[in-house]
Amino acid sequence: MSKLKDLEHILRAYTQKKDVSTISRYNLERYAANWAGEFQKTRPGFTPFGQMAPAEFDSLLEEAEAEGICALIADEQNAQQVVYLKYFPHIIRKIYEEAKQTPESSFPNEDMLGETIPDAAVEVIEVKEHFVPLLKNLKGKNSTVFRLIFPEGIRSMIIIGELIHSQLLSMCVLKLRAYLALQKNSDYVINKIHGIFPHKEQPVKDLFSNIMTQREVAITTIADPDDFTFQFWTHLSTFVVNEFREKANKLDREHGFSQACYLIGLFALHYKGLKKQKLEKEQALRHVQQGIKKPPYFYSFSDIYGMRDKVGTPISKRISQQELAHYLERKTTREKNGPLTDIVRLMSADKNEYYVSKERLLNLVLQRAQAFSRQVRAQYVKEWAEVLGDYKKLSMMNRRDLFQNDIWNRIMDQDPLLARLLQYELLFICLNETKPSKEVYIEANRIIDEKQQRLIPVDEILRLDPKRIIRDARTYLPLWKSIPVIGRIGVVLGKLWKKLVKGAESIKDPSDLYASFTKSHESRGRPPMGGGDTFDNEHAVKNASPSPGAKQFGARDGGHGGEAGDREVSNQVAFKKALYELKRSYIGTKGNIDQSLDELIEEWNPLVEGKAKKDLVEDVNSAVRDFLRRIKRSLMVTPPDEQRIHNLSKQIAEYEAFKRIKRKEPFRRYIELYMIKLLSNR
Repeated sequence: MSKLKDLEHILRAYTQKKDVSTISRYNLERYAANWAGEFQKTRPGFTPFGQMAPAEFDSLLEEAEAEGICALIADEQNAQQVVYLKYFPHIIRKIYEEAKQTPESSFPNEDMLGETIPDAAVEVIEVKEHFVPLLKNLKGKNSTVFRLIFPEGIRSMIIIGELIHSQLLSMCVLKLRAYLALQKNSDYVINKIHGIFPHKEQPVKDLFSNIMTQREVAITTIADPDDFTFQFWTHLSTFVVNEFREKANKLDREHGFSQACYLIGLFALHYKGLKKQKLEKEQALRHVQQGIKKPPYFYSFSDIYGMRDKVGTPISKRISQQELAHYLERKTTREKNGPLTDIVRLMSADKNEYYVSKERLLNLVLQRAQAFSRQVRAQYVKEWAEVLGDYKKLSMMNRRDLFQNDIWNRIMDQDPLLARLLQYELLFICLNETKPSKEVYIEANRIIDEKQQRLIPVDEILRLDPKRIIRDARTYLPLWKSIPVIGRIGVVLGKLWKKLVKGAESIKDPSDLYASFTKSHESRGRPPMGGGDTFDNEHAVKNASPSPGAKQFGARDGGHGGEAGDREVSNQVAFKKALYELKRSYIGTKGNIDQSLDELIEEWNPLVEGKAKKDLVEDVNSAVRDFLRRIKRSLMVTPPDEQRIHNLSKQIAEYEAFKRIKRKEPFRRYIELYMIKLLSNR
């Protein structure tokens, strides 16, 4: 690579000294050998071209051609010539400096160079089709030589990228000024423009004045157009081009006027497009800022990039990922000791990044806390019901610190974003820097302990009370398990009946006893239970009476031995008889209670959205469980019948919270069947 650089240094020195682009291969080899010694005096290590073999020098030239440093051509005598391609940007800069002094002339072309630029050193641009796209993609092409080809007989021109960007528009306005300086041209164009804008005499006059006296102001109206200035420049440039379009033999200055006005029209079109694109990007970014404020209130980068505007157009068509990233970076960068930014960037506990509007952050916290509370409460109820069903307890049921630690572990595992949101400083700042609704303010203020500068304990934030969870968990237990004495007796009875009923499966629910009694009576020629016949309680009690050992068990655990124990067993059997009759009345002997409940849900709960539908069902179920918990002892004393179940369901259905449910008949029947399920634990 150092040899290539040294060869280019030789070529640049020669072409600039001789003011030519081309040198023969033979002369270049001699020149390089001669000057290498001179360059070595100031640049130790410079390539000793005098010691290089001809074959090696040829290989070096081919490598330079491949790198775009030079072009190898043959002259008329078939002698190899070396054209230094980077000479042309250098000479074009010089020509344009001279051209600025003669604005009435046409733009420079290759004739002014005195030689033809090799195809390898120039990029040809058809102005009408490709000049506007070129303006959009000039970055990195400062030294590229362009040949601009105009239509309709207008002379072509050469220019380099850096001059298109920095000087071309200014030179075009100067040429237009030279055109308008001719009185005949000025009167013609001004009259035409006033005819197009009859009610804008003063703005038109001001623009013509700017062209003639304030070139930079005139250029600004092209580079930052409104509808009027865009139309002005478009019509003005078109008039001038049309004036010379049909003229076959144009003068040099007429070529210049046509070139300048053709390019002005295209510059105006380019800047109009840029402004429109800028407005579209601003609208897309405003949509991002507004969209983040909408539910679910938290968005990942891909979520934001996938947003659509109000007419359904993806914002990805308006802005690039880099532009969106830059916007979000700017919007989420907080100044030292400054207020919280309008958009907050949060890293969740599982290292996922989300963007949240500051105005909606409190809404998000409370929404997710409420949803998680419902979710984790259902988990605790289910898990603790299994534990209580085995007559056991967990340490966290009685120790608040263990309970709180378990809640935090579940938050970290199941809702990492909520774990990040539950921070005192973040919520305190949002509460003071935003104006939330009254409900959000009250709830957010509840969970912030400003005196202690921390949040209240997590169980209080989520309103999770172990005692209430235990009570709810007990409602999932069979009634005979939820009452300590009866539960223990039921366990003993289950073991006794397992021995008494030959070939029967192990009885898991004492409510099945009644069914077995019915089959037993029918097999002995007795009428089945129900249908007006009475159940032989004495016989049942006699056969179901616990053994002496079981009586001692009852006496030890609850103090209910002898007649009291017999009375408990008698009530239990009567209760199970009543439940059996209720189930048979509602779903028949072969019906499935869970399937019937699901069918009734579809009748009274028409909600489509899955989560809302599930939440409403859980609210109803919770209300039924709470209601039965208050009256379960009275149900043991007086077993429920169909009329009583109906009356109880009517009371629950008339709760204020359930007035929005319009289909009352299937709703009441659902409550009745769910009560029967809870009472029988089926």
